Amino acid sequence: MEDLLPGSRDAYSKAIGTNSKKQEAIRFYDERTMSVEVLRENELHRIYFYVKDPSILREDVKDKFSYAVNRTSPSDKLHGFVHWSQEIMKDMTYQKLVLENPVTRLLVDGWWCLNVSCILLSLAIAATVIAGWKSPDSVPNENIPVDSWPENYSYIPIVDYRVDMTLLVLGCIHSTLCVLILLSYFLTNRPRLPHLSDFRGIIPFLREPDGIDHKKKERLRQSVFSTKTLYYVLFLVASILGTHYDGYFQSLHLLHIINFNQLLGRAILSVTQNGKSLLWVAILILFLLYIYSLICFAFFRPLFALNNMHCNTMRQCFLSVIHGGLLDGFYHFLEAQEFDDVFQTGKFFLDVSFFIVISTIMLNIVFGIIVDAFTELRDAKFNVDSDMKSCCFICGNSAYDFEHRANVSRTPSTPVAGGRRGRLWAETEEG
Repeated sequence: MEDLLPGSRDAYSKAIGTNSKKQEAIRFYDERTMSVEVLRENELHRIYFYVKDPSILREDVKDKFSYAVNRTSPSDKLHGFVHWSQEIMKDMTYQKLVLENPVTRLLVDGWWCLNVSCILLSLAIAATVIAGWKSPDSVPNENIPVDSWPENYSYIPIVDYRVDMTLLVLGCIHSTLCVLILLSYFLTNRPRLPHLSDFRGIIPFLREPDGIDHKKKERLRQSVFSTKTLYYVLFLVASILGTHYDGYFQSLHLLHIINFNQLLGRAILSVTQNGKSLLWVAILILFLLYIYSLICFAFFRPLFALNNMHCNTMRQCFLSVIHGGLLDGFYHFLEAQEFDDVFQTGKFFLDVSFFIVISTIMLNIVFGIIVDAFTELRDAKFNVDSDMKSCCFICGNSAYDFEHRANVSRTPSTPVAGGRRGRLWAETEEG
């Protein structure tokens, strides 16, 4: 084996030349073997072993483990690997059964293509809608009476017959793709029924005392009622509704691109990760706006009427302050008229205090929480990527040690550091 595979892939090709049998043998072993590197007596030895189907170890499982395992110390890494390996082995056993069937294998292997096709088809539907939709001629938008708006308004656009048929065909294909995506998701993730351990972090009386072990939460299987499962069910429901309701709901599928772009995913996670903090800040902002609306209701009601705003009731005043204050600030949406000096002075302090408290301090707190979370996520990813490239996950030796003691030739296209992660998954496959 070592004679057949003396070095890098480029070295293989140069060594065997155009010999067809050797080329076939190289392809066979390249597709069906993996290797681990063992540093023994200051010499690096590469051990190859046969793997019938490397695809049973899913790429998303690798990524989930790589970015979720505790990398604080080498011992933490090994403990995390041992705990994760049990679930990974179960998942590999299940994937092996799934991939044995050609139909289910096609669904699982086509996951990426199905999702990308769905996004592109959603984009085609959006382009068709932009090009073909017209407002209903029977009730022009600009002539709708305010009092009769709910009764006379129609959301159904006027479309040409060809546009209507195009949207119907694209919608049916879109719904079919969403059905296949949902089936692929269920085949890959095996959603399970929830058990009590899923609710222990939410419901206080279900929490067990410290020191008592309960069933460990499965990391690679989703609950039937998990957010991800609900997302893909609603994904299909929105597609069906979009086909029936002229493409309105299918616009939501354009947001599916977030799941296939790490930068967009981290941007959304930077908001949701600190959702509790953002919620409390939003509540505080609402309290402050309520106080300002009380002041406006008591002393500045005339300004609302002069600026085409409503403040006849406290509810109207509160909504006007939220809408106008957050968008333009008091100075722009409540322009001062010719009033006495006391009124003008009060309006001055109202404008300045609103600008300092709401527009500057509170909104910058919100932006700061989001930016800090995004920076934290970016740094965490950078640290994990650096750790995967610079040292071996199992033994902790640096990439330099392996390069220095390597007894096989390598080219810049096949760096040793990149192999450290491959070694980890090779050992999982061997196990």
